[in-house]
Amino acid sequence: MATPNVRNPPRAETSSSRGPAATAWRDAKIVVGLLAGKWVLDILAQLYGRPNRYSDLSRSISGVKEKVLTETLQRMETQGLITRTVISMDPPVFGWSLTPLGRSLVVPVTGMAAWAVKHRVEVSRGRATPAPRPAT
Repeated sequence: MATPNVRNPPRAETSSSRGPAATAWRDAKIVVGLLAGKWVLDILAQLYGRPNRYSDLSRSISGVKEKVLTETLQRMETQGLITRTVISMDPPVFGWSLTPLGRSLVVPVTGMAAWAVKHRVEVSRGRATPAPRPAT
């Protein structure tokens, strides 16, 4: 099985590369965009086990600011990855949980995590040494 060229994936927008492969790369780009927020994976991991209240998320995700957590939760809710439910009305308490769409991300994210563990050394080496630039 050929290894895909991650640094130079097929271009999805050129007329010579239209078709199923181009569509798959374009769709993958959209999914990576959903996961690109700094705290998205942390939130997904926290919500995978069980629903969490805002305060639980805030305490369990080290370093996240309240404003950023709120904005990230709202964005993930808009994207259909999580849902907010009312736990009690007096006082109002809300819980966050994964939607079926959000839960379906667990398998591919776990696969990405396994890839990251397997290639940790190469990725670290690549980050420490910038790629050579072509001479101009």
